[in-house]
Amino acid sequence: MRIGRLGKTHGVHGELNLDGVSLTPLELHAVKRFTWRRPGQPERTLTLATARPAVPRLLVRFEGVEQREQAAELVNGELWAPPAALPDPGPGTAYTFQLVGLRVETADGRVQI
Repeated sequence: MRIGRLGKTHGVHGELNLDGVSLTPLELHAVKRFTWRRPGQPERTLTLATARPAVPRLLVRFEGVEQREQAAELVNGELWAPPAALPDPGPGTAYTFQLVGLRVETADGRVQI
């Protein structure tokens, strides 16, 4: 499952903006390990070191990425994680990917397309 896109670097200590993410910093820490993908580049496994809010996005840093130059290599890449690695969203709640393709039916039994 796509977690989000790494945007521009932030500061000089290897932090990056994480855009388009719906997980909280605590949920990201629960996942911990991510696959980084960018077209034309080999995949990399990244281990989350820190995540913190910076409205409207999050700032993240990964183990072994401690300088701005190292972080710049990850810009415009996407973070992915297997759905099984995501924390349970809680009762009555679902991730969007869990809803895609489901049959929708009204209370009176009519199928919605």
